[in-house]
Amino acid sequence: MATQAAATDGVASLGGDDLETAIEFGAGSTPTFVPFVDGQPVERPRGGQNEQTLRDLIARYYD
Repeated sequence: MATQAAATDGVASLGGDDLETAIEFGAGSTPTFVPFVDGQPVERPRGGQNEQTLRDLIARYYD
């Protein structure tokens, strides 16, 4: 799904060695999904999310 979104929406993925950035965006566990609008994070869903929940979240901001 990230690959699909990356083609049109600019999705980024952090590796485990990018601790400073993870802390900056409140990523206390993996996976963490943080959508951005105009360069600012707009939500931080907690815990594992199913595909439909993530699709709905993306649609709310990007469709």
